[in-house]
Amino acid sequence: MMLAATNIQNKTVNEEMIQDLEEFAMKEQEIREALIEWETISRNKENKVLYEARLKFLRGELAWILSEKKRAREEGMQEGREEGRQEGIQEGLAQGMELSLKKVVNNELNQGMTFSMIAEITGLSEKKVEELAHS
Repeated sequence: MMLAATNIQNKTVNEEMIQDLEEFAMKEQEIREALIEWETISRNKENKVLYEARLKFLRGELAWILSEKKRAREEGMQEGREEGRQEGIQEGLAQGMELSLKKVVNNELNQGMTFSMIAEITGLSEKKVEELAHS
């Protein structure tokens, strides 16, 4: 809207639009308060310098906060990836162990052993031996 209020090429200002914008701004509490504060600060050069210094400080603080937020997010993502890897390794080991036991059980059954004999040799319960044989 502000771009339509002025025409740089013709060096003209749409006064009606400027007035409409000012009326709109004065109806909005936050905008009105910001404009009043800016006018108050702008009257005194010392206040303006202090305001600009404070603004520079706050922008620096905001940049630091955003930087720390990014660093923390990246750190959290790295920790999450590491935890995921560890869980994946554990799950893979468990699946590998299960597959090995299944092969042992099937090989022993093919050799003519009973569930109870395989359970005794492997230390597994008969129920687990049966589960492995049927899975």
